[in-house]
Amino acid sequence: LEGGKVADQDSCSIRNEWDTNENPLLQAAFDGNWKKVKKLLMDGADPSVADDGGRTALHYAAFNGCKQLARTLIEHGPTGFVFFATADGESCLYVACGSGHLGVAKILMQAGGKEAVLKVRDDGFSCLHMACQAGHLAIVNALIEAGGEALLLANSNDGFSCLHVASQFGHLDIVKVLVEAGGETLLLTPTKCGFSCLHLACQDGFLEIVKVLTKAGGEALLRMTTDEGFSCLVVVCQYGFLEIATFLIEAGGEALLHLPTEDGSSCLVAACQFGHLETVKALIKAGGEALLFKTANDGRSCLDVACQNGHLEIVEALIEAGGEALLLTTTKGGLSCLHTACRHNHLGIVTALLEAGGAALLDIISKDGHTCLRLACELGHLEVATALAEAGGAALLLRTSPDGYTCLFVASHFGFA
Repeated sequence: LEGGKVADQDSCSIRNEWDTNENPLLQAAFDGNWKKVKKLLMDGADPSVADDGGRTALHYAAFNGCKQLARTLIEHGPTGFVFFATADGESCLYVACGSGHLGVAKILMQAGGKEAVLKVRDDGFSCLHMACQAGHLAIVNALIEAGGEALLLANSNDGFSCLHVASQFGHLDIVKVLVEAGGETLLLTPTKCGFSCLHLACQDGFLEIVKVLTKAGGEALLRMTTDEGFSCLVVVCQYGFLEIATFLIEAGGEALLHLPTEDGSSCLVAACQFGHLETVKALIKAGGEALLFKTANDGRSCLDVACQNGHLEIVEALIEAGGEALLLTTTKGGLSCLHTACRHNHLGIVTALLEAGGAALLDIISKDGHTCLRLACELGHLEVATALAEAGGAALLLRTSPDGYTCLFVASHFGFA
């Protein structure tokens, strides 16, 4: 799910970089000493002096929540002082919103008006984005009132809305406020990678937020997919959040269960890939044979994926549910689940497959004419090759590939004599 998360923004860059450069005004602002700041200003100090990161004394006041200091600096500062920004575009209001200082935020909003409220960082992250990430509900309410729809529907450069951010960081009360204020337009806004607010809540396991979003967004939100075709259920299955998966299965029904990704994979494949056994069981129960036997565009089954990633318990559960029909399913290249387990050197899974599939599975030859033993010998997987040879006997050992080579010749050729 690369691209599916907004970077965790520090509430302001000052936090890790306090460096007043020994400037008396900045040092006094750092200390929250507004009287000293005022005296320095009256003595001719430049109010707009900034540290190496572009942070002024007003940024420091915003970070520390010093209302009197903020008023003093605005009063004595240059025109437009409230709009001065750091090297990466953080305004004083942005800093106050990230730090949770409502009083200072209101002072700055009054001084800068709607223009200050709508000002964004270089990455498009707004004051509202920052307040939503940090979980400051009162500031969120104040910003929505001041900035209106223009602020509420503003997206970052990566397409993240304020609702995306609140959903990702798990702030339920803020999510409720944003849903009520922004309605369907905000609910159905995707990021540039196609992630919905529901995807992000699912990705981080916030069940109550998932419930709120699903109730508000309905089928339109449930059916949204990323650029790779990942539904919210696929995302949940990747991360193994069983309670959320169960809720989404009930809410989205058959349509959501069988919604394929761009490569034709399913939510069951996602759960198998990442090893979430209980989620796999829940999906099999809900989706039945239609989901169990669904293959990707290249013919890979859920069993292939479980074998590839070495999840023995899931392999056993799939064998029990799908039986011989699933065991003998091959990819478009003619590869069986046993080929896959051999390629990735998962001896325990190879043993389980041989026990369940027997000669019928062992005898499957890929479209390029290779047995599973040929593959194991080519890759030098000794224990797997031994298990296959014991199971297949002389008939398997002496079988030649289309190139006329036996598995013994192949092993020698690749240096595994």
